[in-house]
Amino acid sequence: MRSAALHPPCITKQEPSFYNNFRRVGVYPRRRVILKNNVIMAQVEINKNIHLSEHFTLGEMCITSAKTQDGNVPSHVHIENLKRLCGWLEMLRSEWNKRYGEGNDPIIINSGYRSPQVNKAVSGVATSNHVTGCAADIKVAGVEQLIRYATILLDISDESQEDFDELLIEKNRYGAIWLHFAVRPKDNRRKVAFIVA
Repeated sequence: MRSAALHPPCITKQEPSFYNNFRRVGVYPRRRVILKNNVIMAQVEINKNIHLSEHFTLGEMCITSAKTQDGNVPSHVHIENLKRLCGWLEMLRSEWNKRYGEGNDPIIINSGYRSPQVNKAVSGVATSNHVTGCAADIKVAGVEQLIRYATILLDISDESQEDFDELLIEKNRYGAIWLHFAVRPKDNRRKVAFIVA
C-alpha cells in the first residue's frame, strides 16, 4: 500500500473510474485511511456496483470469502479480462434462458477474479486464470445443468469460431460441483476436462 502523502491532489474533475490512485472523484473510489507503523496508508476499494456487462457487476466477479489485506482489487487489465469473460457469460445466460430457463434465470458466479493473496488463501494454483481475471467458477443446480451450461458454451465457441481457454467440470472432496470457464485475450487452448479439486 502507498502512503496517502504520496498521492498528489486532484485539481481537475476526472471521469469516474473503477478506482483512482489519487483522490476520491465522484462516487469512485471509496478509500479507507488506516494507520500502519505510524504511517497513514490509504486502502483502495472497488465500486462493486459497476456493470461489466448488462447482467454482471464488478462486485460479483470479484466475490470471495477469503479476507486478505489487498482487498482483492483488480487492475485495469484484469477488469478488461473480466469484461471479455462477461461477454461469454451473457451469451450463456441468454442461450440458457432461450432453451431451458424461464426467461430471466441468472448465472451465479462462485468465484471470478482472485488477487494473488486471495488465490493463495483458497489454495489456488499460482498459474490460475482467476489471477488474471480470465476465469469464473459458475454455480450449478446439479449435473444436468452443468452439462447443459458446458454444451451451450461449446456451441457458442463453435458458432462464433472463437476459442475459450478452459471449460472444466470440477468437483471437490465434499461432492460439490461447478463449471470453471476461462477466456484469455489470446492463446486460448480450448481445454475441456473433468477435475477433482
